[in-house]
Amino acid sequence: MALVCGTLQLWTGLRRKAMRFHRWTGRVYLGAVAVGATGAFLMTYYTTPRAFGVALMGLATAWLLTTGVAWAAIVRGQVQLHREWMLRSYLVTFAFVWFRFIHDNLPGLTARLGSSGDDAASSVAWLSWTVPLAVYEVVLQGRRLFGPGARRTAS
Repeated sequence: MALVCGTLQLWTGLRRKAMRFHRWTGRVYLGAVAVGATGAFLMTYYTTPRAFGVALMGLATAWLLTTGVAWAAIVRGQVQLHREWMLRSYLVTFAFVWFRFIHDNLPGLTARLGSSGDDAASSVAWLSWTVPLAVYEVVLQGRRLFGPGARRTAS
C-alpha cells in the first residue's frame, strides 16, 4: 500500500490537479508506513540471524523518522521541506523492492557481501536503504551547493 500511495504522492501532475486526492493518499501512506514499520519491528524479535533483525530494525526506524519529519513539515506548512522528506521516506519504502531485486537477481554481488547467505542478506538489507538515501543527499546538497541559486562568499 505504501509503495502505491507513495508513487501517487510523487506524481506532480496529479498533485497539482487533485490536492484533495493527494491529501487522502498521503494519509493512507502514513497509515501504511505505521503498519509496515510495526510489522518490521515485530519481525525483528523473531528473525534469525539477529544481524538481519537489527538491519530490519534500522530500516523500520528510518522509515518512521523520514515519514514523521515529512508529516511534521507539511503540518507546519513547509512544503519544500515536506517534499524533500517525503522523497527520503519513499526511498526507504522502496528498500523492500531493492532488497528483493538485489537478493534474488544479483547472486554474484550478494555472495560477496557476506560469509554466509544470512550474513549477505543482512548486508543487503542495510544497503537497500542506506545507499539510496546517501545518493539522494549527495544530489540534493550538490544542487544547493553548485546550483543556480548558490552564492559565493568573498574570502
